[in-house]
Amino acid sequence: MLLAFSGHRRALAPKNGSSSGNMNPKPRAVISSSNKENVPPSYFTQVSKETVDQSLKKLEKLRCEEARNDKALRDKSLLLDLAIKEILNRGEVQKHLELELDRLYRLNQINLACMMTSRLRSLRDKEQEKKMKMNKAYIYIQGRESLNLQAA
Repeated sequence: MLLAFSGHRRALAPKNGSSSGNMNPKPRAVISSSNKENVPPSYFTQVSKETVDQSLKKLEKLRCEEARNDKALRDKSLLLDLAIKEILNRGEVQKHLELELDRLYRLNQINLACMMTSRLRSLRDKEQEKKMKMNKAYIYIQGRESLNLQAA
């Protein structure tokens, strides 16, 4: 199906041929070329004093809220920084404790290994033990003799 092209309508022209313009045109202030800097006061009378006061109050309220929010954010940031430092400190302490525990475990393993090898006594240790036994036996015999002498 082919669409029929009507050559009556130009491109970018309104579809409805009403050329009456805008229904609600924006009021424009008439400024003469001799008085360009002085805007007529009728333009400013449209804005009421109440709306200006409301806008100023709202602006002040927003500034107060912004200051309060900034303070709250700074406080939270400080708290988070302290928490991070505490966590890092705990990590360091835990690392040192783990190293100390590892050292103690290795020391305990070394002590156990030494105790296992110490069961094999050296010849010097055996001779010292014999001397100790001889001294104990000598003291025992002397003590017995002194008891016998005292009893007799």
